[in-house]
Amino acid sequence: MKNSDVYALPVDDGLVLMRRDSVHLYALNESGRFVWEQFQGGVPESEIPRRMVERYGIEEDRARQDFAAAKWEWEVRGLIDIDAPDRQFRIAGLTFRVFCQTEEIDAAVGPVIDHLRAADGGADNRRSAMDLAVFADDGHFVVYRDGAETCRARDIDAAVEKVASHVVMLLFEKTRWLMSIHASVAAHDGGCVLFPAATGSGKSTLTAALLARGYTYVTDDFALIEGDEFTVLPMPGAMMLKSGSWPVLEPLLGDLATIETRLRRGQETRYWIPPKAQHATQPMPVKAIVFPRYAPESETRIDRVSPVEALNGIIKAPSSLTPPISGEEVEKIRDWIVSIPAYALQIADLTEAADLAEDILRS
Repeated sequence: MKNSDVYALPVDDGLVLMRRDSVHLYALNESGRFVWEQFQGGVPESEIPRRMVERYGIEEDRARQDFAAAKWEWEVRGLIDIDAPDRQFRIAGLTFRVFCQTEEIDAAVGPVIDHLRAADGGADNRRSAMDLAVFADDGHFVVYRDGAETCRARDIDAAVEKVASHVVMLLFEKTRWLMSIHASVAAHDGGCVLFPAATGSGKSTLTAALLARGYTYVTDDFALIEGDEFTVLPMPGAMMLKSGSWPVLEPLLGDLATIETRLRRGQETRYWIPPKAQHATQPMPVKAIVFPRYAPESETRIDRVSPVEALNGIIKAPSSLTPPISGEEVEKIRDWIVSIPAYALQIADLTEAADLAEDILRS
């Protein structure tokens, strides 16, 4: 399908193309310009390869292959629209699209995002906030976002990780938030508990254990705190469970052992999707903050911490604010943290830790 939001300017015998909402140029040589103008001129796609044969004297099979390759390149760069409503997904009210070149790529990427597929197939035609395309090129897997290459790797795992990362970044870029905290979040009865901590603390493992008990899933890895109400935006992406957590979680999560293992930043990881019925659908107020810390040689215990200790824990998690920040907003953040009970949870036994966290969730 044509894309009316593309500039096309002649350069000698070729063309330079640019999407109106992009910062990247794309150049076509003389033959590329010929094919582009045939396509944009409304020539049926089945007819274009025949015209290429007549003009360049090439074999018909090669003409068909060259046209298919050119069309795919234009699609992944966002120069022409793709008529594929079943490729639409939604998170936090944002629609995005993902296109996979082969069944192999789709089988790898699908388990990470299929739970976000638009229930209506995108029938409302709302504008896509992001277009991702993943394809194979000369022994590499390549990811494009809105026409710009963002990843080129020899293993599919890197492409899968990049797609998951782009979904998170979409929310960072397109939603209004005041504070971002490295945290997992579970909820119950209209309120949630933040589990902020550095990587390796056990926050995702603890959250997964709570979800196994039927609690509501809000987000994993990053929590976006919204506006004056300080609610947490639902971000139900795939939970990234590293191999160290599998032995204790497999008895709790029946399908975890069946999920294909991927490498994420050099660590064996399984992307686990909590049951969709447990996904939060509305922003959640925070009822408590719990700082988990895995300490296998110690004992499981929970202790109340002061507001200044809670603030320090959030800063170290780490966290960030969306600029510009006023003094009034800093004051509101301080007052919010002071108003919320905060705890340090030392985890030696997951069941015991989940019991303690459950008491806070249900309070």
